[in-house]
Amino acid sequence: MARSLQRFLPELGRLYVVVPDAAYLALVPQIRRLAGTLDVEIVPEQRWVPEMKSFAHLPGWYRQQLVKLAAAEYVSTSYYLTLDADVVCTRRATTAQLLPGGRAACFVIPRDDHPDWYDGAEATLALRAPRRGVLHNVTPVVWATEAVRDLLTHLDGVAERRSYASGVRGLQQRLFFTLHRLGPHRQQRPWRGWLAASAPWAEYAMYFTWLEATGRFERYHFLSDYCIYDIERSIWWKSDDFDGSDLTPVFEGSGPPFFIVIQSNTRIVPGKIWQKLSPWLGQPELT
Repeated sequence: MARSLQRFLPELGRLYVVVPDAAYLALVPQIRRLAGTLDVEIVPEQRWVPEMKSFAHLPGWYRQQLVKLAAAEYVSTSYYLTLDADVVCTRRATTAQLLPGGRAACFVIPRDDHPDWYDGAEATLALRAPRRGVLHNVTPVVWATEAVRDLLTHLDGVAERRSYASGVRGLQQRLFFTLHRLGPHRQQRPWRGWLAASAPWAEYAMYFTWLEATGRFERYHFLSDYCIYDIERSIWWKSDDFDGSDLTPVFEGSGPPFFIVIQSNTRIVPGKIWQKLSPWLGQPELT
């Protein structure tokens, strides 16, 4: 990812790399070496999510989502791009292309692939999703900083009002959020504790549901007929033929899509990925 950003995203500002606190010291020199000329700030995750240690019941995916939302409290730009280490930038992309007309593209797939994400968003936000049976694009995503901050303020309010959901989720909220507010982090803003008590949910389903439900969507985004990552050529599952895939069209040409995803849960050996991408990204630095 770092090599691809150096080559194809020249206008990228500061890159925040958020890592587990326990691995911070070991990872800093490696990340700085691999980051090359990128403006990198390495962040121990508890700096952005102070309660992280008390969220032991949360799987890693939810911890990542908390970090992506918390980023809005620290970035200084109007928009920010969220990435994972399994994202590769494949074409030259400029700020103007990622924010045409000053707004970010939102691609909506008209399939009900993850209804649980939207059920969770509604229950956690105490709002009704106006768009049903769809899937909004996922990482990499360009978020509106102001919109995320307003979302977090809304979640603070829902938590303070104790707007508990029905069923099992509501029982979780009553238990985990109550324990959270009695614990050492009770003086922190409540939105993180509320989300930690409200799983399952997904950050982008929540973000876009909130924007649409409150009439803010068109202020920051536009509905697009393209996605900024290549959905068809990304590698999502172990069953996808990575060895036999032709990535040439991904790197050639101009304009969107600008990224592909090679999902880390496919467990493809990193060396094999480098071998496949080396015609466009060069060979890895070995130490």
